[in-house]
Amino acid sequence: MEWRVAVVDDLQSDRDALTSALREQIAGADELRLKCYSDAEGLLAEYSPGAYQLAFLDVRMDGMNGVALAERLREIDEKLLIVFLTTSPEYIFDVRHFHPFDYLIKPCAPEVLDRVLREARRVLDTTEPELTVPRGRSEYRVPYSAIAAVFSQGHAIEIRTVSGQILRVVTTFSEVEQRLSADPRFLLCNRGVLVNMEHIAKLTDSAFRMDNGMEVPIRARKRRELTDRFSQYQISFLRRRME
Repeated sequence: MEWRVAVVDDLQSDRDALTSALREQIAGADELRLKCYSDAEGLLAEYSPGAYQLAFLDVRMDGMNGVALAERLREIDEKLLIVFLTTSPEYIFDVRHFHPFDYLIKPCAPEVLDRVLREARRVLDTTEPELTVPRGRSEYRVPYSAIAAVFSQGHAIEIRTVSGQILRVVTTFSEVEQRLSADPRFLLCNRGVLVNMEHIAKLTDSAFRMDNGMEVPIRARKRRELTDRFSQYQISFLRRRME
C-alpha cells in the first residue's frame, strides 16, 4: 500500500518527531510518501484533490491555524482524513464539527499512532478509484466522486471538481475518457465532454445542471439517448441504495 501523508506543524522539533515515528510505523511492504510543512499556507499553495490521503494538522500555529486550514482543505478534498495535533485536549471542542479522523495529544505515543494508522488503513483499503494525471514532475490524484465533469482543451483537459476547483492538465482527452468511461457514473454527453451522473441535479433542454450549479452542454441530436442513459443510471442507483 502507498501512503500519502502531510504533516503541518510550525515547530520543527514536533515535525521531526512525528516524521520519525511515521517512518518507523510505515515500513516493510508499504511505501510512504511524506511531506512536511511549517505553515498552513505552504500546504494550500500546492494542494489538489487526492494529493494526500492523511494529514496531521497542528491546531495552534502562527498565521493560519489548523482549524482554519482544515476548513479550507474540506472545501477542496472531502475524502482527506484529518488528524489534529495539540498539546491540550481543550481544543477538541473547536474541531469536532469537522468530523476529524482523530485528535492526538503531542507527543504521540507509538501505540496511539499505530492505532490511528491501522484504522486509516481499513478506511483507505476500501477507498474508491482515483484519476491519476500528470502535474509537472508530480501528479494529480482525483477521486472519481470528486469529479463533476471533464472537458477537452486541445492538447490538454480541464477537470471541474464538485467543490468548484478547476484543474488544467496536459494529457489527451481520449486517454482520460477510456479510463473514466469504464465507470458507470461517467457519460460522454458532448464531443470532448464527460459528466459524472452522480452529480447531476437536473436535465434541461440543452444541458445537465450539476449539483454545484455548473451547466454542462449536451448534444441536441443525442438528447433522447442521453436522457435514457441518465434515467437508467438513476434507476440502478436507487436499486443499489435499497439493497
